[in-house]
Amino acid sequence: MKSLEAKLLKACLATLSFSFLLLGPLRVFSQKSSLIIKPGTSLIIADKMLVLKNTDILDSGILDASNGNIYFTGGGNTVVSSAVAPVIKVFTLQKTDNGTVTLNNDITVTGMVDFHHGIVELNNQTLSLGGTGVLNNESEDARITGIGGGAVTAFNTEVGGPSQLNVGNIGAVITSSTTQNNITVSRMHKPATSPDGTVSGIQRTYLLQPANNAALNATLRFYYFDAELNGKNENTLGLWSSTDGVTWIKSGITSQNTTENYVEQTGLPTLAYFTLTDADNALPLRLVYFRASCQDKYALLEWATASEINVSHFEVEESTDGTRWNLLQSVAATNNATGSKYSFKDYSPKATALYRLKIVEKTGSSSYSAVFSGGCQDIAMPFRVSPNPAVNSAVASVSVRQAFAATIEMITVNGQRLYSAEWPLQPGNNQYNLPVQMLAAGVYVVRVLVNNTVLQTRLIKQ
Repeated sequence: MKSLEAKLLKACLATLSFSFLLLGPLRVFSQKSSLIIKPGTSLIIADKMLVLKNTDILDSGILDASNGNIYFTGGGNTVVSSAVAPVIKVFTLQKTDNGTVTLNNDITVTGMVDFHHGIVELNNQTLSLGGTGVLNNESEDARITGIGGGAVTAFNTEVGGPSQLNVGNIGAVITSSTTQNNITVSRMHKPATSPDGTVSGIQRTYLLQPANNAALNATLRFYYFDAELNGKNENTLGLWSSTDGVTWIKSGITSQNTTENYVEQTGLPTLAYFTLTDADNALPLRLVYFRASCQDKYALLEWATASEINVSHFEVEESTDGTRWNLLQSVAATNNATGSKYSFKDYSPKATALYRLKIVEKTGSSSYSAVFSGGCQDIAMPFRVSPNPAVNSAVASVSVRQAFAATIEMITVNGQRLYSAEWPLQPGNNQYNLPVQMLAAGVYVVRVLVNNTVLQTRLIKQ
């Protein structure tokens, strides 16, 4: 059997153009290797399992697992990179030692993402469940994350008056007596942050987009994991909402269960962006704002107080995962009764950095400001296109914290540019009507070039 598997693997790595149909289980066992699918080559997994132990997928051809199971195992970290966003029926995750599978491109899972152990890192990509895929057995030890951006999306096209509807088993449970026709649910793990830094969410945000979004009188049960609390006090979490992913208001809370990890709110008239935060917690001063902006060679951190009482100093901290924090600078407090303004320049900014202030009192006790997410990436919420699939029209949308001159493009999966236009972005949510009527039926890539960042997603034209 090992001899046969070796021959099959050798065939997968060959330089000749061909289509390879996997009819039996193929196991790739190694400490660290890559399954390379070269241009002109197709690897088709037909109703079988491809087992990858500590093995990256580097796909420059076509990986078709729409009728198969890709099984990620081993203790090492692996990546999935594909020229064309692959379609997978079952994505099984059984990594050991907190192993991670990182996505370097969008993927679609039509059956289920089956969690046993390990992390799926979105890495600013989209994991689409479409209308049939689900998350199965997601837990504290086996889950999806994406502190730098990205989203998990799913939709339901047969929504009457939903009762305990959990689209894709993503974790946003909706009940309403109002018919919604269809609904798209997206889950993000980049903490939502208001422009002034006063509101910072946990590492989970939902975007709920029903076709009918008026007079819903809806109930939302918002599930989360302890690992996503982002330093928040679980016992004082409240639900906050936003229409654009930038400006947030408090929605309140009807019930809470810290054992089952959910917050529930009833009587919601509409659905939009939702996150959880404990932003009402008092600080030993009145913090007017805490924010970060990108300059040519550094990230400029600025904060201002309206009053200070017995404050010793501020410690500016930075993190990439919201768990491990590094001290960047200590800044002495003025203790001005009418407040002061402060700033610090981070000359080694990371695109997905998180910043916070540790406020140290003269007594030695300390507290923290809200976390400001973004670093030198001022994209507040993921870039998305809806409806998707599209027939005659589609709208691209993205939320940013400051104005940018951007370019939006539609290209084929082979890289041929079909459409390009300037898109001046303003703070808040921006929408662009895509000329999808010019496209033939098929799969396309829509991308936005903004602030030295490329955002892209897949569009299906029917």
